[in-house]
Amino acid sequence: MPAARQVQQDLDLDEQEQKIVEFLISHKKATETELRKALNTRRVVGIINRLIQKAAARNVTIIDKKGVGDDGEVYEYAGT
Repeated sequence: MPAARQVQQDLDLDEQEQKIVEFLISHKKATETELRKALNTRRVVGIINRLIQKAAARNVTIIDKKGVGDDGEVYEYAGT
């Protein structure tokens, strides 16, 4: 996944942040529940918020919050 590697290098992502980016690049959208299962952790919201902050510090948007559904928050990959 070249796009995921580029994001990882640009934002200095940790392993969990990288997994979220890879998941969102391949699926385009994901719910909080889907990401919890993919990462095997309940701390997805905190990781997403940290990702958004890292990207914002570099004037980049990679994740959009699309609202809340039955499976928690919905996230969409916003990178190129």
